[in-house]
Amino acid sequence: MPKLDIEFTQMLDGMKNKKTAKFATIDPNYVTGKPCLVFDGELTPTIKTFVYLASYTPVANDRVMVIQDVIVGKIMN
Repeated sequence: MPKLDIEFTQMLDGMKNKKTAKFATIDPNYVTGKPCLVFDGELTPTIKTFVYLASYTPVANDRVMVIQDVIVGKIMN
């Protein structure tokens, strides 16, 4: 097996147990800047703030999708 194929296979094996997308709610006290999030299953907002795509403007209590610590947008009901 070529070296590149082996490295790719190892990378995929390492990703098996990683979640690619997470879901959260923008902190209800959010006003401006990078928001804190309340992830599904959690009760309190994170200490860490999160960046977001330019196409999305955070609003308190929005339900959002997060991929690799970047808010990608609001989940519409």
